[in-house]
Amino acid sequence: MFRVSNFVVGLANTLVMLVGVSAIGYSIYMFVHQDVTDCESAIRAPLLTTGIILFVVSLIGVIGSCFKENLAMVSYLIILFAGILALMIFSIFLFFVTNKGAGHVVSGRGYREYRTVDFSTWLNGFVGGKRWVGIRSCLAEASVCDDLGDGRVSQIADVFYHKNLSPIQVFSLFECNFISVTNVLKHRQ
Repeated sequence: MFRVSNFVVGLANTLVMLVGVSAIGYSIYMFVHQDVTDCESAIRAPLLTTGIILFVVSLIGVIGSCFKENLAMVSYLIILFAGILALMIFSIFLFFVTNKGAGHVVSGRGYREYRTVDFSTWLNGFVGGKRWVGIRSCLAEASVCDDLGDGRVSQIADVFYHKNLSPIQVFSLFECNFISVTNVLKHRQ
């Protein structure tokens, strides 16, 4: 039984190590080739950091499980515990940052109304300005406007306003100029 569990831990960590090597390789590719898009250049450094962390942690796990090194295995377990704890803290942080952003129900509409003042001031400051330009270009690169223009929004207003759209879709409709703020305000009366 001991050998089977060590084999499973070693195999799982080897697969995670391959994912880390892939992330490192792709981020190095993006650093070398300068013809990457704005979205790709925004994820270069975080992808490299994530790849290195995954590789190092899984290497410690492989050494601990396959070579029966107790110090490596204890270090691996402590690092995993710290990672799980950090994810829990990050989830709680996200809840508090976006807590007021649940949206307000709009009578007779299939979507909720979101205002930027509904979110925390930290989130407004973090996403605003230069970062928003990058987010907007990523939405354009991802063809969000083209996907929304496939007939879902080119319907009559009454049918459209009863659609169940996500907040991203509603906001993207404004950014893609499919609907205007004055058009929405006119139909809300």
